[in-house]
Amino acid sequence: MVLFIGLFIFFSVSSAQTTSREERKGVITFRSSQNYYVKFDDVTGIKQGDTIFIKRNDSLLPVIRVQFLSSRSCAGELITTETVKEGEEVFVFVPVVTEHQTSDTLSNQQSIIPKENIAESKSNVLVSPLNKPAHFSGRFSVQSYSTLSNEERRHNYQRWRYVVAFDGQHLAGGKISFSHYSTFSYRANEWAKTKSNIGGAVRVYDASLKYKLNSFTEIVAGRNINQKVSNISAIDGVQLKTGWSNYFAGAIIGARPNINDYGINLKLFETGGYVGRNDSMGNGAMENTFALFHQTNNFKTDRQFFYLQHSNSVVARTNIFFSTEVDMLQLKNSVPQQKLSLTNFYLLGRYSLSERLSLNASLDARRNVVYYETFKNTADSLFDRELRQGMKFSASYRLDDNIIVGGNYGLRFQKRDATPSRNTGTSLSFSSLPLVHLSSVLTFTSLRSTYIRGSDGNVHFTKSFFDGMATTAIGYRFTSYQFIQSSEKIIQHTLSSEISFRIASSYSLSLSYEGVLERENRSGRIFADFGMRF
Repeated sequence: MVLFIGLFIFFSVSSAQTTSREERKGVITFRSSQNYYVKFDDVTGIKQGDTIFIKRNDSLLPVIRVQFLSSRSCAGELITTETVKEGEEVFVFVPVVTEHQTSDTLSNQQSIIPKENIAESKSNVLVSPLNKPAHFSGRFSVQSYSTLSNEERRHNYQRWRYVVAFDGQHLAGGKISFSHYSTFSYRANEWAKTKSNIGGAVRVYDASLKYKLNSFTEIVAGRNINQKVSNISAIDGVQLKTGWSNYFAGAIIGARPNINDYGINLKLFETGGYVGRNDSMGNGAMENTFALFHQTNNFKTDRQFFYLQHSNSVVARTNIFFSTEVDMLQLKNSVPQQKLSLTNFYLLGRYSLSERLSLNASLDARRNVVYYETFKNTADSLFDRELRQGMKFSASYRLDDNIIVGGNYGLRFQKRDATPSRNTGTSLSFSSLPLVHLSSVLTFTSLRSTYIRGSDGNVHFTKSFFDGMATTAIGYRFTSYQFIQSSEKIIQHTLSSEISFRIASSYSLSLSYEGVLERENRSGRIFADFGMRF
């Protein structure tokens, strides 16, 4: 039944149109329990329901759906399982005004990503022209993460992390491109151990070479994340991507990264393929993708599944995103049997009753995400795990250009839960407080589950200087949680501060501190980052 519905959606599409749009850059300034806040120099043309992207490798990945706007920023809900950090650069695409378009026309248009701006993410075909000039770019950053604590069971340490990313586009007459993204991290007190096994400290997330056969078809070799089927993670192998008319398709043969150290493991061999279609209907857009994969472990069949993804904005004031994975193989007494089993499911819907009020609903039954590198503390991990899965309803209302209020309710019930897990939250944001001209966000979340009771309150202030070249931020967070089987309630007071600079257009420097105060324990985290673009 799931397969039938997915194929019906995939083939129920109409003729396509295109819309001219331009790229606009922003930066993520703050993250609350409900939303991510993004600052733009100009929000003209950005609307509720638009999609915000980050760049991964040489492609754009949709990460945030805009829910409400102010004069200089916007906020929305995360729509990806990718890790998105504060300070990360993001992109949105807005209509280009021509002499034939009026402001009323632009205000009614939905977010459709231009073929001329994106080669992979949402285009009808691969459209990087072969006659574009060669282009090189990259980024290098050094990060230091230090912990301080008065607890004897904890060891204070300093962690260094180096990030290298670069790509070259349209080489050899536009036929060849390459990209690379890797990290090298270690603890300062474990350098001797790291030096004896350098490879264990290196994580290569992308290292690929692309050869364009023509304007529609390309071959990718190496490690690469295919954004059309990003749920299967990185692919070590060869990929063929092509497109025609409104359709796109691809074939993959390779292996999955080793789950322990993200290294190459050819014994995790996999093959698969996908096909999809993009359409524009009126002022809305639709994309459907169907993928089929066969994965092995030690060259023995480990998993067979198909993947469906659907997104559209064809109904006025409405945005829908849906993805699912259905396994086709199960083991019974070590014998593989063909049987359909729903393993991952995610549905997100949004409806704007007016320019001020919007409603959102989601159903999340995805597996827990495995993070290879994370700085989450215990409270963060507990709240994230409980808040992500299940059903979630939220609403936001813009009182004026400066004030936005929001609320949300979440419900999760699993077989292992004796009682349903419930969470409620509220938020209040000001794009610019009177007199002091600070942007601020206040949030509160209450959590009740089978094994934990907790609440989390947060207030955060941000101010920019010198036309955005310098930014400062301070915050306070109150967290209280108690495990059901324990009589002890844990209360945390967290103070945070940050200052960051952009030096010209090539260099950036940021320094932040977070101190956590409990009844008897004290701990702190210091994070420094120096980045250089070239």
